[in-house]
Amino acid sequence: MRQHGYLTWEARMKVLIGTAKA
Repeated sequence: MRQHGYLTWEARMKVLIGTAKA
């Protein structure tokens, strides 16, 4: 069940990228 950790990592990366772009 590493899908949850992967989703969390992807979500954090998306937030970081969004913040950097914004």
